[in-house]
This record gives sequence, structure tokens and C-alpha cells, in this order.
Amino acid sequence: EMSVLAKAHGYVVGCAPAQSYFDCRCLQMGSQTRAGEGVPFPECEFSYSLTLAPYETSWHPEFLHQGRNCYAYLVGKFGYETFDWISIQLYETNSHAEWATTSAAGAKQQTVKEYLDDLAADFEKGYCIRVPDSGEVLEVRIPRDRLVWGFSFGRHAAGKFLVQNFAASLPDADGFRGAVFWNVEIDGTGLETDDKSDPDKFLHMARELAKLFGRIRIERSMA
Repeated sequence: EMSVLAKAHGYVVGCAPAQSYFDCRCLQMGSQTRAGEGVPFPECEFSYSLTLAPYETSWHPEFLHQGRNCYAYLVGKFGYETFDWISIQLYETNSHAEWATTSAAGAKQQTVKEYLDDLAADFEKGYCIRVPDSGEVLEVRIPRDRLVWGFSFGRHAAGKFLVQNFAASLPDADGFRGAVFWNVEIDGTGLETDDKSDPDKFLHMARELAKLFGRIRIERSMA
């Protein structure tokens, strides 16, 4: 409700959930698609808990720090129009994105570009969640013009989804809201490389992302 009021008073409102908090891929097991005005909406799992194991049961079942669409509830309840941008933090530890783009996925493994292409399409088509205490069935979607990709920084971000070649890995940036990464204070510092002798080889994520999106706004976020 605070986001709704802020939007109504002219503020820019954003939302930055970890991927498991807003996941269009955690399909409800055994469920059928729900018809909404002739369009089938897949149903995804929902929970208020933030102490769940990853959706893929063989993927770090000991890691009890994920959720199931708790942020999707806000968009389903109040509409995506409430938020100017929604950043999906693909760098969440043991994220679904990491699973899908590594050998852990087996025959289902995808390249980063394939995965992000499909993920964007699924968010745009939408899905539904069922809220257990109220019985509400909420339809959720993120249009491309509000979707922001959230990345981790550099190869030393061990155990997290990592993109090293944005030009080859990202879908066509046209139509997307943009991208963010954690965090700008270490951009271009050489933190990601063991060889500090050649600054020209340091990773500059803001610069590389700007080449793809054509515009970029750099902001410092204080935790």
C-alpha cells in the first residue's frame, strides 16, 4: 500500500526481489493451466516463507534461504503499473538462473541468452499464484518495459549466476527497462581479476551494459 501511495504522489517506485521471491518458473506440481479470458495462465508455487529450499529439489536442498513468489503477490494484488521497474536479482545464491545455465540442469541446460529470452517471454505472458489464507488467485506479469535484469559482479562472486560477455549473452535490449548489478563501487577496480597489472582488462559493467541498452543511470545504493 505504501508503494501505491508513493506512485499516486508522483514518486518513482521500484521493486528488487531475489529471483525466488518472484519466479515464473516454479510451476505448481500437478496443476493445470487456468483459463483467463481464453488465455491459459500457468500456476506457480506461492508461500510467505523465506526459509525454503530451491525449487529444483536436487539443487542445494540444504540451502534453506529461498522463497516462493512473495513479491509476486504485491504485483498480483496491486498491479504491475504500481512499479516503474522490477529488478529480478538473478545473482541470488543458488538461484534458478544458475541452475538452468549449468550442468546441474542436465538435458534442460540452456545458454544464458536462451534462458533470459525464455524468462522474459514467460514474465510477459504472465502466470498466476494462489494465496492460501484468502483463497485469492492472482494473475502476475512483468512487461518488458518494466523488467530489469539484476547481475552479480565478476567471476569471484562464487556460487552465483554470472554473465561475463553481455553482448553475446543478453537478449536484444530493445524494449527492456534496463539492468543493474551489485555493486557500482567496485566497478572497474579490478576486484574480479587476479592480475591487477593491466587496468584496461578490468571489468566495467556499467560501461558494457550501457553499450547494449543505449542509456544507463548509475546510482550508488547504500545498504
